[in-house]
Amino acid sequence: MKTLIISANQQQANFIKKGLAYESVFSNTLPATVTKEELELALRENDGLYVIYDNQAMLENIISCVEKVKQGMPIMVLSNDYHKHLDDLKLLKKIKDFFVKPFAFRHMASEMKFAIFDIKEKIEVRSYVVRDLELDLVSHQVKVGDDVIYLRNKEFLLLHFLILNKGKVLTRNEILENVWDRNADLLTNTVDVHISNLRKKLERGRSCKYIRTVPCLGYVLE
Repeated sequence: MKTLIISANQQQANFIKKGLAYESVFSNTLPATVTKEELELALRENDGLYVIYDNQAMLENIISCVEKVKQGMPIMVLSNDYHKHLDDLKLLKKIKDFFVKPFAFRHMASEMKFAIFDIKEKIEVRSYVVRDLELDLVSHQVKVGDDVIYLRNKEFLLLHFLILNKGKVLTRNEILENVWDRNADLLTNTVDVHISNLRKKLERGRSCKYIRTVPCLGYVLE
């Protein structure tokens, strides 16, 4: 379980981080001035979000980004004072909850833990994320950053198998047996050709590499 704290006041963010750590909720912090790209990457890598309230526009921009990148991620707002629109956002289910100073760290931590566990237990895995690469099983869509990548059926299945075994070196035989029918009449370079095509589509115009060839062994997605 990983959470993120966003605040315009890094001293206050560090204080909140320390208080949550005592309750076994460990967090990273980001300034409110973070770029859109940095925020999207951080959201993908965390399970829950605390926002230290500064102003309404800042909060709504963050909520909008969460809805785009990681819909359903629990958002909890920490505020020095009560604001009516925080109640409105909670009723609209835009945020999970909000807390007004003085902050009760045990309550804030337990609410976040429950929200994250609830999501993980109730929502069946429908998508996988590796860095800025996302594979969605329901829509049968693959995205790299904001770009939708068109994959043929076998390319999609191949990428799914690589992601499921992220970090593990897979031999050509393992890939053939799990992505293709082992009894099918296939060319000896079938896996190599599909890996090559998949690489081109995922890495076109980008410096980021996803699939590494391990000489004499096979391939690994990193």
